[in-house]
Amino acid sequence: MVREIVAFLAKKLILNDCIEENDKLWKIVEIVRRIEIELSRRISHLIIFLELQRSFNSSTIGLNENFESNIM
Repeated sequence: MVREIVAFLAKKLILNDCIEENDKLWKIVEIVRRIEIELSRRISHLIIFLELQRSFNSSTIGLNENFESNIM
């Protein structure tokens, strides 16, 4: 998904004649790479957070069941 967004932005820039020199193209490529790395990193962190949250919720459900059975 990130690569599709990056490719779309690059095509827009090229088609709109925003790039006149090769140096500008490489600067844009570098910026796009940084964006892609940052988005990938944030997505990875989000996935890890969601997995930890799911794991925590599963363990608390088990604790609640044990607590209820101990009360009865």
